[in-house]
Amino acid sequence: MRWGGYREALALQLIVAAGTCLCIAVLAPACQRLNEPSRIDAGFENLKRLGLVLKVYANDQENEFWLPLAPVNDLWVPDIARLSGRNIERLQREGLYDPTMWVNPRLPDAAELRKEMGTLLAEPSVDWERVYRIIAKGYAYLNWYVPDEAAFEEVKQRYEAMTPFEYGRDIEAENVTYYRLQGQIHRYFMDPDPRGDCTVRPSQIPALFEITPGKARGVNVMFMDGRVELMAIGSAFPATEGVMQVFSAEERSALERSE
Repeated sequence: MRWGGYREALALQLIVAAGTCLCIAVLAPACQRLNEPSRIDAGFENLKRLGLVLKVYANDQENEFWLPLAPVNDLWVPDIARLSGRNIERLQREGLYDPTMWVNPRLPDAAELRKEMGTLLAEPSVDWERVYRIIAKGYAYLNWYVPDEAAFEEVKQRYEAMTPFEYGRDIEAENVTYYRLQGQIHRYFMDPDPRGDCTVRPSQIPALFEITPGKARGVNVMFMDGRVELMAIGSAFPATEGVMQVFSAEERSALERSE
């Protein structure tokens, strides 16, 4: 083949390659949008299973207290090192609980993070702080009964001044007490149905919710009765823009500082 033929063949290959790159650039966002519902569903189911784990733990505790916050004073994640006992082991045997479930499956690097967490948990001496910082990439845990964003701001200020030894206590603020999450609090705030029958309203006490990357359509929120709801960003607490900004800014920067 003469040099001119080589040039024509090379030009054709470059045109095909450029066209392929263009197609990928155009179609990739569309494919991501198509995959978003499946990621949301995966996050929804994972949060329901974590809710079951938290409730099983609480049922084994005196006064049905839920897990306290992890003993790392810049993270809002549960102290999963405490998850033990016969009933938790039963969940593990039945395939209903795996500690790597604490990685949010909606994260783009969820597979890598689950692998890293599995490696960390298999070590004789677990680096729990790193484990908690991995969890903080995808989840936030409120620990106290926080009804709205104004209450969250007050609880956040007081939490930042607390030591890990105080995470298991109620927060006494001016004219209000923010109670630790526990079964009794859940039942106390379950108002009777206004129609007068014996049913109760679904719990409105958020316990655990997603921190999602980028401009997510919404976040899955788990309430104290185990109910999970997909909430649009900006619709209601805790899926408000202010709360999402707090966690996306603080928790992710804390993770980066630790690496």
